[in-house]
Amino acid sequence: FWLKRVAMASLPLAQRVEMAAAAGKRWLALADEDAMLTAWPDLLETFGADAIGAWRQTARQKNAVVHLLTQHGKVRVLERVAGDGLSLDVQRKDGCTCLHLASWKESYDLVRLLRELGASEDIRNEYGELPLQTLEAPGKPARARFICCRSVDSLLMAALPELERFDVTDFS
Repeated sequence: FWLKRVAMASLPLAQRVEMAAAAGKRWLALADEDAMLTAWPDLLETFGADAIGAWRQTARQKNAVVHLLTQHGKVRVLERVAGDGLSLDVQRKDGCTCLHLASWKESYDLVRLLRELGASEDIRNEYGELPLQTLEAPGKPARARFICCRSVDSLLMAALPELERFDVTDFS
């Protein structure tokens, strides 16, 4: 077992990525977060964070592991893999990061966590949007804009367009 890991580490990155893909797909198929967390250290030690982080899904958007964890709301697993070196700022084919995806899905707790973990708010996707701007997309509820606020001033600025919709006479 130990020799297998040493041999794996000596392989070129491209070959380790290819080998990590099959194991990663099985790992991602685990429905239970506890099972994923239990299996993660062995996957990490066998293939390395660089190979796991470089793997992309073959589907249209070329999702990385962190994108799939974000889309499926695997909060504890996402926190663990980020702590072990997988980047939250990796972009899919359309330029979206984990923070773009969590914002678009209105997963407010996940948005907060990603921001706490240091996910970049400065990366634009191919539509020119910053992650938190996806919260302002047409059809998103007004509360979505408030998640971006970091101060009372920014909260008031976000609330102003909503408050301006009311006529003072409505409250007389």
